[in-house]
Amino acid sequence: MENIKIIYEDEYIICALKKPNILSQGNENTKSLADEIGEYFSNKGENSYVGTVHRLDKLTSGIVMYSKDEKTTVLLCEMFQKGEIDKTYFAIVEGKPETDKGEFCDLLYYDRTKNKSFVVKRERKGVKKALLSFETLSQSTIENKSVSLVKISLMTGRTHQIRVQFSSRKMPIVGDRRYGSKFNTDGIMLYCGKLSFVHPVTHKKIEIESIPTNGYFEIFGGIL
Repeated sequence: MENIKIIYEDEYIICALKKPNILSQGNENTKSLADEIGEYFSNKGENSYVGTVHRLDKLTSGIVMYSKDEKTTVLLCEMFQKGEIDKTYFAIVEGKPETDKGEFCDLLYYDRTKNKSFVVKRERKGVKKALLSFETLSQSTIENKSVSLVKISLMTGRTHQIRVQFSSRKMPIVGDRRYGSKFNTDGIMLYCGKLSFVHPVTHKKIEIESIPTNGYFEIFGGIL
């Protein structure tokens, strides 16, 4: 149970914090956060069903949501697909956005063979629209390089979306070597810090929040 930290739980939903370099959902050969939650349920003597409704990239940390039964799984998956669950991220990016607030809108193509997304200019098969908004919270320096702390709201949920949209503007996320960062870190400085939604069963407004403290996020501790 070393990797698990539960931050929200009710009869239908459970949310835990994922550390970098751990899978949200595993396979036969790799243990994942979903497996850890299944063990958590078993240790409590509960049904060990874990429905994966939300994933973070292996290198990304923060809040991940799971469901406790198949019906809730279907409802939550539909909510994520329809954009009815607001997702807020914090990231440390190299450089500085041109404006303190703004939106990025791109066409993305995910190449499965390379496990990498690309910004493209034209629509074609496999290309999807990606939209996010951001706010620059602060600037600092790491290893004599300018960096910025940004808060990001996702309007779409494309593979590696935040990573490629900032990288394509010459602002890779610190530690994200796949997308051009020169920093070598444990994971990348991208953190899912808030999920906000109307509960699919109880219909109550739910806000689940967590502040990143890992890695270089420590530099911005007084701002977050």
